[in-house]
Amino acid sequence: MIWNRTEIEPRFYEFDSYGIVNHMYYISWCELARLKISKDAGLLIPKLYDEGIMFVVSNIQMNYIHAINFWENSIIVESAISEVKASKLIFKHKIKSGKTKMEMAFGESSIICLRSGKC
Repeated sequence: MIWNRTEIEPRFYEFDSYGIVNHMYYISWCELARLKISKDAGLLIPKLYDEGIMFVVSNIQMNYIHAINFWENSIIVESAISEVKASKLIFKHKIKSGKTKMEMAFGESSIICLRSGKC
């Protein structure tokens, strides 16, 4: 498995009043990393969309290990395509502290390929 690395600087609105990142933003960070690796792998081709082929998230699972606080300057999201099936891709994700490199969360997302108007 080849891991792709995306560095993200947490934005002020992602923090709650206690200076902790709301867990829902971990998912959006994984989405940014997933899009980056998909582009790098040549999966996001405008021609596919023109032909009515869509990539849809069918499942997301995230395990939180440590809170990310306001004093984190950067977050590293490592993502990899771990499985390729006929019409499904599975991505693995690791969220790490940019400072300490400690793993803060991990998870996976499943993407299915659909043709417009068909399930």
